[in-house]
Amino acid sequence: MIINRFKPVGTTNFGDAINDYLWPKLLNPRFTQIPGMFHGIGTVLGARMPDAPRHVVFGSGTGYAGIPTLDSRWKVYFVRGPRTARDLGGVASITDPAILMRDYAPAREEPTFECSFMPRWDSIDDALIASCEGIGIHVIDARWPVEEVMQHIVDTDLLLTEALHGAVVADTLRVPWVSIYGNRGHEFKWQDWCWSMDMIWNPIDMAEFTLDWARRNAVPQLSALSILDRRYSDMRAALSTFNRDLEVM
Repeated sequence: MIINRFKPVGTTNFGDAINDYLWPKLLNPRFTQIPGMFHGIGTVLGARMPDAPRHVVFGSGTGYAGIPTLDSRWKVYFVRGPRTARDLGGVASITDPAILMRDYAPAREEPTFECSFMPRWDSIDDALIASCEGIGIHVIDARWPVEEVMQHIVDTDLLLTEALHGAVVADTLRVPWVSIYGNRGHEFKWQDWCWSMDMIWNPIDMAEFTLDWARRNAVPQLSALSILDRRYSDMRAALSTFNRDLEVM
């Protein structure tokens, strides 16, 4: 199968790159021998999908480009959250599959950074980095390799993040986070994921507040550990089912 993921031209993006990092470690080797498309991490489900003999949905979401029409070629194991589940007609939802990165987390010791900011891959530039450094906020670049981003998230005491998967992975690794709302058009996926973890999306709007204000005044979020454990267990069960199914596809 081909992994359907967003690939920014000339660079990479942490959330999407997790697909390439994670699935080869977790999926039955037969995965690469079966024709079709695999929709894992990312907002990749839309009205105009690539033509394929088989579509497997394992945690992806809607939110950018309409809703796909499901037919006999589609197998939905689960989707990212309840908003996507509603779009697709009541299919099962668990949460974002990036919580499986819990198994590959670096050790969390004494944080190196009091506060870090993770912009979206398309928001970061030299001026932003300089302004953050000027007020003592460390910048985590979503274009770095997956393991490097993971290490920097673990090494921070508080993560301000414009990137959804900064929050997903921080939450998974038990690093308190604050959603920074700067780049418009991504509300659906944030709500979809937050609702999947029994949280309310409570972003800080950068049109009204500064990063320094957010660092000092925003209330950090973290899902309940009992919810995280339950979603992780459900996802591991779905993974086992999918790997068994791959044997007979």
